[in-house]
Amino acid sequence: MARKRSPFHGVGFRTADALALQLGTPRDAIPRYMTGIKHVLSEAASADGHCFLPQAELFTRAAALLEVQPEALPPALERLAQEKEVFLEEDDHVYLAPFFYAESGTSRRLRLLLKAPNPLPPVNEAEWQATFARLEREHGVRLAERQQEAVRTAYASKVSVLTGGPGVGKTTTIRSLLDVLDRQGVAYALAAPTGRAAKRMAEATGRPASTLHRLLEFQPSTNDFAYNEHRPLPHGFVVVDEASMLDVLLAYRLLRAVAPDAHLLLVGDADQLPSVGPGTVFADLIASEAVPVVRLTELFRQARESAIIVTAHGVNLGVMPSLEPKPTSDFFFLRADDPAAAQRVVTDLVARAGADVSRPGGGDRAQRRLAEPAESGVHRLRERGGAAHLHRGQGYAGAQRLRQRAERRIQRRCGPGGGGGLRDVASQRPLRR
Repeated sequence: MARKRSPFHGVGFRTADALALQLGTPRDAIPRYMTGIKHVLSEAASADGHCFLPQAELFTRAAALLEVQPEALPPALERLAQEKEVFLEEDDHVYLAPFFYAESGTSRRLRLLLKAPNPLPPVNEAEWQATFARLEREHGVRLAERQQEAVRTAYASKVSVLTGGPGVGKTTTIRSLLDVLDRQGVAYALAAPTGRAAKRMAEATGRPASTLHRLLEFQPSTNDFAYNEHRPLPHGFVVVDEASMLDVLLAYRLLRAVAPDAHLLLVGDADQLPSVGPGTVFADLIASEAVPVVRLTELFRQARESAIIVTAHGVNLGVMPSLEPKPTSDFFFLRADDPAAAQRVVTDLVARAGADVSRPGGGDRAQRRLAEPAESGVHRLRERGGAAHLHRGQGYAGAQRLRQRAERRIQRRCGPGGGGGLRDVASQRPLRR
């Protein structure tokens, strides 16, 4: 039987709770506790990226929200479990139903893919050597040993992971794999979680790529996807770039749509870009050791010329970067003594560039703006946009707060609608740490 919609649907929990109490709802009503528990789990997912909370932590948070003792909450949790709105694991992890179904379903679909036979024709060692020689001869691509291993692994494994930092040759490896699949006549699809990532993937590989929502054919009218286990994708190979951005809900939808006899290659940087939604699917899959993982580590010549890329690799290795500004470098450090100061510096730089982008023919002018000396004492800044330490939440230096402040600054400069240029210069991806 369908549940009657709450009269407070669409209203925030605290507002709805206060109104309900004013209208006579008892403070110790079990339905009130149930709603509070679900709100805490939902906030943990949207604000912190958690698929579940330990039961003790859940009770602590919910008790503070509801202004009751934690001991009053177990009956409400038990009722939620009976109604299958939450699920309790043996280790006292409490999930909202959508995240429980997505996490368990992702695991189940992965096992199904891994157990299914590989339909691709086998390739022996001599054929692989001939393939790599042909790639070098026809395309001028000489793969390093680890890149060759990545191509072989992706071809031989139903599900595999290719990871590594910037400048280590992930894109070249993907292109080489696609050349092999072309010669084998294997239909493939290239996709990424975001439009920007899909566009970069298409430009880098020279093949069409789409967002995962477009690949799976998202249907707004039903809030569902056209492709699923009953209507799988018609591709023998699916390559997903920037896979560290996959949250557990989208990962489950993807795996439901991949045919059992198809291959799936997930590509990304495990040290960057956690998903905006709940879950860390890419990192967890690597840590599980359930699928083959090839990690590229060698920096190639062009990458070594970028101080940004060299610095990123150094930070991962625990090497303190040089923060001294250099006129020819693409890496700059903007010092700020507190989060509020950091917000002012970043907002000023991004807003000036975004205002220029918003004007006709402003793209080049925006880059020049970001190359001007900054008032905060920074000598030059050539890299467009920026990277925020925190994505979720509303801290001074969080991406959400920075974006809001920069949009307001741009609109003051350009008038209503001027913030559109911010998409070109400020919607850069958050750093994981």
